[in-house]
Amino acid sequence: MLKPTWNGMEWIWIHIMDPYVDFVALSTEASTTVSESATTTATVDEPLLTNTGFEDGTTTPWQLLTQHEDSLVLGSGYQSPASGKVQFGDEDGSQYSNLIIQKINKKALQAGSYVLEGRTRVDEYSQSGDGCSTIITACLTGGTGSWVPVPASLSRASAETSVGHWSQIDTTCTFTEEMLSADADISVVFGFYCANSGAYLDSVELKPAAVIPNTDTTTVATNSETSMIITTTQATTMATSIEGSTIATETATTTTATDADPTPLLINGSFDLDTTEPWLSTRSESVDRDTNSPFEGPASGRLVFGVDGGQAYNKYFYQKIDTKDLKAASYRLSGFVRVDYYTNSINGDGCNSMAVGCTLGDPNNLDRVPGSTVMGTPSVAVDNWFPLDTTCTLTEEMLSQYDYVSVTFGFSCAEVGANLDAVAFQEVV
Repeated sequence: MLKPTWNGMEWIWIHIMDPYVDFVALSTEASTTVSESATTTATVDEPLLTNTGFEDGTTTPWQLLTQHEDSLVLGSGYQSPASGKVQFGDEDGSQYSNLIIQKINKKALQAGSYVLEGRTRVDEYSQSGDGCSTIITACLTGGTGSWVPVPASLSRASAETSVGHWSQIDTTCTFTEEMLSADADISVVFGFYCANSGAYLDSVELKPAAVIPNTDTTTVATNSETSMIITTTQATTMATSIEGSTIATETATTTTATDADPTPLLINGSFDLDTTEPWLSTRSESVDRDTNSPFEGPASGRLVFGVDGGQAYNKYFYQKIDTKDLKAASYRLSGFVRVDYYTNSINGDGCNSMAVGCTLGDPNNLDRVPGSTVMGTPSVAVDNWFPLDTTCTLTEEMLSQYDYVSVTFGFSCAEVGANLDAVAFQEVV
């Protein structure tokens, strides 16, 4: 059992579940630790991961990252006698995170995309009380105190689908030659956010992704059972997001005599009006209208960042949607983002993180719609429009307690600008 410092583990959960709370907790300093197996000569037949189904009768080499007294033990398995199990307590009555991690055998890795899959189960589901609310998986580089997600590998799912039975969570991890040649470890991680419940992991697999031929870009084919992944293939995601954005625009501008949605939920999503209203900023600075190279239409929205205490800070676009116009359902939020510069440090000029999500009421109150926050790395959006999307699932209880829901696109930056365009918010039918 590993008990890392706060920066060693909790930032992973903040960046997935609460990305705007504390971007500065992210440590992007690469670990200089060399894996114990680095001196071992590996062959192509060596596995990337071992004991993936806990079939060895032990939890080794899996490790539990926790700030509590919890342990990783053997539990009942998916298709084998055993799984890895963590029994959660609570943190002053609230849920907290535990992460199960294993180092990848780097000698058996090649540059390219890999699919990471695992089966998960929880005893109970709850959005905030006893039970589990969220399950995540990702690939990481670095070591204790300096983990960094492999870009676009963070995947998140609601624990509701894993109550009492096994469900699959997966993601795609794209490794570069630079990652493989560095001294830093590369690991896979599966995490749970729970209180007073058991959480289980089994049947983990890391395998090369199938490549779909006859395309201008490399498109990774995965059998994903979650909708939380930011795909590493820009062309594929962009096509999806463009389609959603086009539909939203047509709905907003077409006059119809039918009863269907007389008023669009989102206004000025492409900043094609002569104003940025009703878009707002979470800081005192206003949202600017930028006519320089919009994704579509005459303009995009822009936030300009300075520094705060010599470091990057968080700011994001948001728009209020009246709960009277919403119903208990799932809504897809999508948009395109662009940044001036990228940095992997909170102390450098540029953007170091970006995210999309929904909040209940004022976004500064940090009451996130569970399972809606999706992170991305700004490195893919430097002078380039990149799609972000997520699903926001609203309940009757949420709608009855709040006057509005906020759709948000956030950044952590210093001394640069970040742009937003072609935003759509539609019910998932």
